[in-house]
Amino acid sequence: MTGLNLLKLALLLAVSCASARAHDPLDLTAQARLLPEGLELRLTLASSTASRLLAEGKPAAAISPERFTQLHATLQLRAPNFLTVTADGKTLAPKSVATELSQDGDVKILLQFPPSAARHFQFDAVLLKTLPAIGYTVFLLVRGPRDDQAVHERLTLEKPRCEIAAFAP
Repeated sequence: MTGLNLLKLALLLAVSCASARAHDPLDLTAQARLLPEGLELRLTLASSTASRLLAEGKPAAAISPERFTQLHATLQLRAPNFLTVTADGKTLAPKSVATELSQDGDVKILLQFPPSAARHFQFDAVLLKTLPAIGYTVFLLVRGPRDDQAVHERLTLEKPRCEIAAFAP
C-alpha cells in the first residue's frame, strides 16, 4: 500500500470513528443526580436536534461551532424548558445553566437546581412536544447520593413524564 493510500485509509477511519461517536438525533440522554446540595441534570442531544428545538420543531441546520456561539444565549435561556423538574408538585427553577458544543458535535446542557427536601420528583420531557412525532426518545437516568441508587426511564411523546421517589440518604 502506498503512502497516499495509507493516508486515505487513515482519513476514512478518522471520519468513520467521528461520525460513529456522534449522538443519534432521535435519542436524547438525561442524567439527573439527587444530592443533598441540590439536583444536577445533564442533557445531551445531537446538534441537529438542538437546532430543531430552537427553530420550534422546524428543520434546521446542525449547530456548527460558529453557529453555537451565535445561539449560545438563546440556548441557555430556553434549555430549562426542555426537561422540567417538579418537586412535590412545585416546578423547580435552575440556579445555573451551562451549555457547550462537544467535539463530537453534541449539545450538552448542565442545569443545577437548589437543594430540595421533596419526597417526589417529576421529570417532564416538554421538548418532545416541540419535535416532530418521528420517534424522539429521552433516556433518563436518575441517581441518588449513592452509586447503587438508580432509576432508568424511557420518555416518549406518548409517555413524556415520570415520577421518582426521593432516595434515602
